[in-house]
Amino acid sequence: MKAKVPTGDTFTTFLESLSIAFTAEELQRLKQLALVQPTGQAAIDALFQLWTLKEAYVKALGVGIGFELSRISFDAEASVLSVDGEILDRWACYSFKLSFPKEEENCKGYLGAVCYRLGEEEFGSLGIVTWLTDTEVQRHISIIETSVLLDQMHSLVSSVAEQ
Repeated sequence: MKAKVPTGDTFTTFLESLSIAFTAEELQRLKQLALVQPTGQAAIDALFQLWTLKEAYVKALGVGIGFELSRISFDAEASVLSVDGEILDRWACYSFKLSFPKEEENCKGYLGAVCYRLGEEEFGSLGIVTWLTDTEVQRHISIIETSVLLDQMHSLVSSVAEQ
């Protein structure tokens, strides 16, 4: 998701329009960030980081945006995600910001998050959100691209073999 306040909005008016999705603590933190750096990107990034984490969790549940997002809270100090006051157990959450080299300028400023439930044999870190570095994001994208390419090659070889 592009971390940008819509044209015609200020950070404050944009935050107010989304306030139902955040806890009182999250709103206070976002307002403080905006006061400290009124023209900076820190508050905007923090807002979209929160939004993408909440959205990723709800999508992983498969319940849609009807889920009351303010039930999900993110403790920025501890990097912990919880729902209804309970720290997420058996979940993995990853958050990232894309900042590719200059030649891929159109990819800059995008934030994202992925949450998924761990299997019974897997161990989570009790709601801890893992922040991926640029290198880790690029490595994962590379793995995904390779996987897609291999799938496409497998399909091609299979279709040729069937003929």
